[in-house]
This record gives sequence, C-alpha cells and structure tokens, in this order.
Amino acid sequence: QYDIENQCLYIHSEEIPLTSRENELLAFLFRQRNRLCTHADILKRIWGRNDYFNRKSLNVFVTRLRKHLERDPDIRIENVHGQGFIFRVPD
Repeated sequence: QYDIENQCLYIHSEEIPLTSRENELLAFLFRQRNRLCTHADILKRIWGRNDYFNRKSLNVFVTRLRKHLERDPDIRIENVHGQGFIFRVPD
C-alpha cells in the first residue's frame, strides 16, 4: 500500500517512511504506472529543470526507492536506457 498523504509505504505490514523527495518521485511514477516516464519529464516536474546534476540526483532517489520496493517482487522500477523509467505494478 502507498499512502501519498502521509509519505509512507506499507509492504507486508512494514511501514516505510519516505522523504518528501522520495514521495514526490514515487507519486509521479505511480500516476504514470506501467508507462514510460522520461528523464526530462520527471526532472522538470520534480526538480524544476533538466540538467546533469539533477539527473544524478534523480538516479540516487530511484535507487533509494528500489531498495524500499525490493521487499515486494511484484513491484519494480525499470530502466529504459537513455529514456527514463517505467514503474511496473500488476494490473
């Protein structure tokens, strides 16, 4: 379960608090689930601009979210090389 308002994930009854940036990113990916989210779209929406330093920051936050989500094998954030990410969740 994902509680956007309280910035928490619940995986197997475990509460995982999220930082504000993690929550913003996950909320964006969640709204676009199972569709490609380009680096440019994510960076403009969450960081306000698309540049090298923000792209590095994006990668750090995706890695952090992946660590949280790895507890549920049905949910994952996939890389699409050179384009962006797809937040995969079962239909």
